[in-house]
Amino acid sequence: MDPVLHAISAALELFAPSQKTFIVAVSGGPDSQCLLHAMGALAQADPTLRIYAEGLDHGLREAANDELQLARQLAEELNIPFNSHMLDVATKGNTLANARRERYAYLRTRALELEHAPILTGHTATDQLETVLLNLSRGSGLKGSGGMAQFSRGILRPLLGISRPEIMQYIEHHALPYALDPSNEDPERARTQLRDSVIPALRALNPKADHHFNAYTQRAREAEDYIAGHAMAWCESHMLPANGLEISLLLEEPPALVSAVVRLWLTRVGLSSSRTTLEQVRKLISHGRGTLSVDGELIELSNAKLWRPSRTSYTHRLSVPGKVSVGHMGLELEAKIANDPSGPLAPEDYRQQTRKFVAFDLDQLHLDLVVRAWQPGDKLKPFGLEGTLTIGDLFTNLKVARPLRLQWPVVTAGNDVIWVAGLRRSAVAPITQMTRDVLQLECRQSSAWAPWGLFDD
Repeated sequence: MDPVLHAISAALELFAPSQKTFIVAVSGGPDSQCLLHAMGALAQADPTLRIYAEGLDHGLREAANDELQLARQLAEELNIPFNSHMLDVATKGNTLANARRERYAYLRTRALELEHAPILTGHTATDQLETVLLNLSRGSGLKGSGGMAQFSRGILRPLLGISRPEIMQYIEHHALPYALDPSNEDPERARTQLRDSVIPALRALNPKADHHFNAYTQRAREAEDYIAGHAMAWCESHMLPANGLEISLLLEEPPALVSAVVRLWLTRVGLSSSRTTLEQVRKLISHGRGTLSVDGELIELSNAKLWRPSRTSYTHRLSVPGKVSVGHMGLELEAKIANDPSGPLAPEDYRQQTRKFVAFDLDQLHLDLVVRAWQPGDKLKPFGLEGTLTIGDLFTNLKVARPLRLQWPVVTAGNDVIWVAGLRRSAVAPITQMTRDVLQLECRQSSAWAPWGLFDD
């Protein structure tokens, strides 16, 4: 079998064995013309295959529409439905990146219309070689060395094991018309410089350079996936409330895992995971404590815990009976009513109140209960103590980490804070000899992320 047809058949069998409908992204260039023709040949051999050609004009070059006509003509010869679409690409910022984003967004929309059909693109082993060389020249690690995945998010690249010289041999053998994008000849573009000098030099050293680099990217992706899996497991077992990370044991791990864990945590908290940021955070960890500004946001390291302090505003009505989950803190608050129809409840029944379990005289609370984040200026009159205490001072006394304070839940009745959940109740509505209905509030850990050590009564 022809090497191109063999590569495509193998990719379809591996990544889409039960799929019969495919979208081929075409431009009129040699790679996509080769792919379109080969898919047409496979469809002739298997009439159950349905192929749709999608030509996209990014509106960036006048010749693009003429180039698409070559793809249209080939599709018509192969009895493949052809559709062309003009994209609206923003020219502000990185135009090529904008075009790529719009292109894939449109193709994925079409794929949904066609029963989630895989989208085939004409990326080759030579494209992979260029991508990896560019990434390495910019200082990439394993992730950049992995280049393009053959199948990712509905995009299938069946020609990734075929070099561009092999593509051109197929084109010439079948006398296929094609167009060349003049922008690919721009000497200012990094890829053009690679094509003109670096790649020919590599092929002179080894004619199979394109294929060897593609095989290398596969090994790099396998290694990256292995490390990323371990990093995921490490993060899951060391995450703290409010997206904190316990790192006391992290530096005992291999450097590759340390970097992967930090990168994953940065991504989770919505910060840049660039190489520069990664190096800065690792340096912060080696110092043991301190702060770092990333993307205008603060990273804080204290007591072997890495935080991105941020205030989260939330307000939940707590029904009685009922439950409220404060998921980002790993906590669940529950309200219950206890009563005794035979007479008042004895105060001594509730002497064993703890940080996690508190009780109030329900008849003395006349307003709805609300669970919300602590706010600066909040105060309470601590049960069993004289005077009032700001909740900020309470946090300080209990050595609650500053990032946790910003999101800590309190329970209010009207304007009164009656409970700093899991920490201290107020003197409001105590149980007395006259109490008939008791409001019980309980704070439980809803996940392993709950604030460890703060519930040890």
